[in-house]
Amino acid sequence: MKRLIVYVGLTSLLLSGCLPSIGEKKDNAIQETEESVEETVMIPAMRLKDEFYKTLLPFKRSASRGIIVSNSQTKFDLSEAEEGLLRISRMNFDPEKHYFQEGQYIDKELAEAWLARSSDNELGLNPPMQQVGEDGENTESSPIYLSHISEQNYLTLTDKKKVKLAGISIGLSLNAQFMNANGTETNISDDVIEQQGKKMAEEVVKRLRTQEALQNIPIVIGLFKQESHNSLVPGTYFASSVSSGADAPLSEWKTINEKFNLLPAETVNDSNAAINKSFVDFKKDIDEYAERFMNVTGTIFTRENEQQSLRIAIPIDFSGTIETTNLTQYIASLLPEYFPNTYTEVTMTSAHGPEALIINGAKSKNPFIHLYGHPISEDQMSNEFYRISTPHKNSASRGEIVTNLYTQHDIREAEEGLTRISMQSYSPKNHYIQEGQYISEKKLRSWLKRSSADKEGLNAAIKKDMSDEEIAKKAPLYLAHIVEQDYMTKVEGKKDQLSGISIGLVMNSIYYLRGIETKLSNKEIEQQGMRMAEEIVSRLRSQDELKDVPIVVGLMKQGARNAIVPGTYFATATAGKGQSKPTGWKTVNEKYRTLPAKSETENYRDLNSTFNNFKQAIEQYFPSFVTVVGKAMYIDDNLNKVQIEIPIQFYGKAELIGFTQHLTTLVTKDFSNIAVEVNIVSTNGPEVLIVNEEKGQEPRVHIYGY
Repeated sequence: MKRLIVYVGLTSLLLSGCLPSIGEKKDNAIQETEESVEETVMIPAMRLKDEFYKTLLPFKRSASRGIIVSNSQTKFDLSEAEEGLLRISRMNFDPEKHYFQEGQYIDKELAEAWLARSSDNELGLNPPMQQVGEDGENTESSPIYLSHISEQNYLTLTDKKKVKLAGISIGLSLNAQFMNANGTETNISDDVIEQQGKKMAEEVVKRLRTQEALQNIPIVIGLFKQESHNSLVPGTYFASSVSSGADAPLSEWKTINEKFNLLPAETVNDSNAAINKSFVDFKKDIDEYAERFMNVTGTIFTRENEQQSLRIAIPIDFSGTIETTNLTQYIASLLPEYFPNTYTEVTMTSAHGPEALIINGAKSKNPFIHLYGHPISEDQMSNEFYRISTPHKNSASRGEIVTNLYTQHDIREAEEGLTRISMQSYSPKNHYIQEGQYISEKKLRSWLKRSSADKEGLNAAIKKDMSDEEIAKKAPLYLAHIVEQDYMTKVEGKKDQLSGISIGLVMNSIYYLRGIETKLSNKEIEQQGMRMAEEIVSRLRSQDELKDVPIVVGLMKQGARNAIVPGTYFATATAGKGQSKPTGWKTVNEKYRTLPAKSETENYRDLNSTFNNFKQAIEQYFPSFVTVVGKAMYIDDNLNKVQIEIPIQFYGKAELIGFTQHLTTLVTKDFSNIAVEVNIVSTNGPEVLIVNEEKGQEPRVHIYGY
């Protein structure tokens, strides 16, 4: 008999078999006798939403784990088969009184047997293979109806403070299409799917009742219709029933009216005409604002023909932080206008990963905005962000930053760091930001060349007879890229007025030349950067529009090609109105550190210890989540923010919810006074965002799709 010691917050519970009782100690050791084995588990104190179940930890994975992944038609069905069953379960097992555990009673061997054809396995629930054709060849003319069986267990605390199994939910995933041996794909009618599903449900309940632990508990059954393999929306549950216990048959079947529709819709009818028109107009506005964002798609979820939620996906070609910020704020301004009564989630992603998240609740006037990399989430009027100058203008040197910088980290920091420097001269309260318009693509390319290749080149000249070793030693490329940002102010009755510009010079710290790596000293980088800054300011002053505007200059040191944290700006100066060169150089003291740190210096020891404890607490209860990496930013030797990424192998929403609730508890405890952003990602994309604000408030948590 297995016995589990369960902790609820600071309270201990002891499970005897499936029955845990309350104990007093917080840290009981595992005990083993001839009659029992005790395990330490925990129930998290935090429940993020009323509809979420708390989950027993360490998380026990389903005994049939992995079957659903191979049998589901699409990744959308994979997720919805579990999410939909959770919704059905909430109508039968109150999340306030029940705890969730993945199914433990249908193991992998049993699941595989039940999913087989009855001609291949006597336990198979699918019809036998039939023989057809003159040659007697076996041909699968009878469809495979049952694709997968999902199981969820629900537990309660008794009056004697023991935990017991209170019910289970079973989801039967049914195919809507069948491909026979000759490759012909046939649709299965809804009537046949329903008939077969109900028949199999009765048999499944009958078999489950033969297990002693399941003889007298409620068994909830849901029938799920999968979509075709090329569908961009998931299938849905269409019917449910309950067997209350012992010899009780399944009760009267209830119809479930849920549906997912893709937007823009291929066919328009009365039920989706209004939302489709709103989406088309919304998409048109985005296309007019930013021509390159063409592939905007949405998924609307309805229940009983009422709109419940809208998820919008916007893949973007990342070309800079300013562009992403501007587009995010613009989209946020559109949501209350086009979708005022619908909960809407907008996800913007690039090849680098998630870029922005926007959430607009039904009848909400102020959407929640999060730009990844900015841990304090506020609306578009945040003091951290400049408002956008409209209409949006693309940078005159668009795209060059991606070519010239080594890593996506440096690409972001080249812009974000320059924006932080600019705030000291151009207040976000009365300035608007605009992508640079005065250094053209042609001019930028010219300035980045060697002076021997272009008379405008700012990098050192070389001679034809110089060897690679001589070039690497005497004439390395110091300047990698130039970033321009323009700052505007509003003038009543007139167009926006240019009030200043900022120029970022991204300097190489290592020069790579055909297998030769030359490390450049900080002194060399600084001297070369200051020299080039003076020349650039002088050239900019030759343009009539820039003769009298302030010019802020920042010098950034780019990291190595394989760096996992960005380089940072290290110096800044300003050329005031009419000044021909920058003066008053100041040190910029910003650093990024990876977590866990390779060496614990005095400055980072406490944070590194906190991070390691955080990581160990994750691994203790969710052992498969082993890759936890972090990045800490320091400004003037003070911790500014922490970003943590946890890549996971996605198995199901229930596990993800349980993990998130546990993780949020840890974030609240370990990073209570630190600005922290935690991203959980899978191969499907972003899964969870946890943002802890610096002032000790409760974290803001978003599970994608909720």
